Amino acid sequence: KLPRFLDLLKNQKLIETGAVELILVESGSPGNQLELVRNAVRNFPYPYLLVRTPNRETIQSAWNRGLAVSNAPYVCFLGVDETLRAGALE
Repeated sequence: KLPRFLDLLKNQKLIETGAVELILVESGSPGNQLELVRNAVRNFPYPYLLVRTPNRETIQSAWNRGLAVSNAPYVCFLGVDETLRAGALE
């Protein structure tokens, strides 16, 4: 799901202009999820921050972790199974 999610983010004009701060939070997923994330972002042409915790946590804790490292005045929380129409962030 992550590669498709990142492809759809490329349709956001604000991403192209550098006005979006993308923070990915990976919370101790089982298996090889971290490697899948690293492979998916390898070809993502825009800056991002990957925050990882060794243990599983609730979605609310993950959101708070992302907020703690964010510098943006506004936030939008998205799961990798969610999409945005082109220009939605504008």
